[in-house]
Amino acid sequence: MNKGHCLCGAVELETNQSVENINACHCKTCQQWGGGPFLSVDCKSDLHITGTDNV
Repeated sequence: MNKGHCLCGAVELETNQSVENINACHCKTCQQWGGGPFLSVDCKSDLHITGTDNV
């Protein structure tokens, strides 16, 4: 099980998928929206998110 959360902990993510590759985008749009590069992991359909009301 791989787990993650936002900085304040209000939103949590869980997946059983192997996290071997992390994709990064450094375009100006991603940098402006996130304050840095956008990072993503392909979890397929195996993604459980809690705290979506905080997004």
